[in-house]
Formats: sequence, C-alpha cells, structure tokens
Amino acid sequence: MGWAATGFHWGWSKTSVTEMQVDEITGLEFPVTTNRLVFGVEILVVSMLLTGVSFGASFAFEKNNSRETN
Repeated sequence: MGWAATGFHWGWSKTSVTEMQVDEITGLEFPVTTNRLVFGVEILVVSMLLTGVSFGASFAFEKNNSRETN
C-alpha cells in the first residue's frame, strides 16, 4: 500500500518535503526542499471505502444456488 510505504503521513498528500539539514562547517540548520511524493491519509480513507463498497456489492450480486425439492 502506497500510504504505508511512504511513511504513514497523517496529513494531505504532498509532492515536496522540507527537511532540516546541518551545515558541516558552521553547524547551522537550514531547510532543504526535495521533490518527493508522500501519500496522505486520504489515500487510506479512499482505499478503505472502496474495499467496503466492493465487499457490500459482493452480497448484492450473490447467486442463490439452493433449490427446493418437494
């Protein structure tokens, strides 16, 4: 699942991530933005809804194989 593979991000999906790095010489921290896709929680919610709808639909189209004998 994409959501779990990209780090369980609880916000919305993002296409860039800002991380803090430390300069080796001065020791100061500075932000670095990298282009990386991080799936958000909406991917998890949509996949769970699709699973539930598919599961419910499987009962709606169930074939009844029982025959009554007299």
